[in-house]
Amino acid sequence: MADAAFAGPLFGARIGGVSVVLPSGLPLVYLADVLVHPLAGAAPRVCGLMQMQGLPLVVLDPAGAPSPPVARRMAVLVVGEPGEGAALRVEEPPSPIAVAEPRPQAIRPDCVFAAALERPVADALDPDRTWWHVVPARLFGLLATAAETGADGWPT
Repeated sequence: MADAAFAGPLFGARIGGVSVVLPSGLPLVYLADVLVHPLAGAAPRVCGLMQMQGLPLVVLDPAGAPSPPVARRMAVLVVGEPGEGAALRVEEPPSPIAVAEPRPQAIRPDCVFAAALERPVADALDPDRTWWHVVPARLFGLLATAAETGADGWPT
C-alpha cells in the first residue's frame, strides 16, 4: 500500500546510513558538485557554507565525516528554499521509491538524528529495507548542534 499522505511520487535518499523518505511539498535540489567553505567554530556535523541563488546556505553532514579546514567540492541535497532550508551532504542523488505497509515495530536507527525520524514504512521492492520519514527542521537542528563524541559515546 502506497503512502496515503501523498499521492505523487516519493523520493528517497540514504543519509548517514539511514534510508529516508524526503518530504513532499518542499523544494528538493540535488547538486553534484558544489564548493563548500569551512565555517570556523562550527559544530562537528556542519561542513560549512555554500551559495545558492546568491544566498548563503549551511551544509550539514548526517554521516559526521571529519571536515577539513579548507574549501572543498561535494554533492549536496538542498531541502527547502534558499535562505530558509539547508543542504545535506550526500553520496548519491535521491531517487524515486515505492513504499509499502507501515512498520510501527521498526527499531529506530542509532544515529545522532534519530529524533527527526518517524513513520517507518516497508520498501515495496526490498522487504529487508525500511524507509523513515524525516522532519527536516528537526533534522537540521539536531545536526547543527550535535556534539562530537568519543569512543565511549560521551561528548568530548
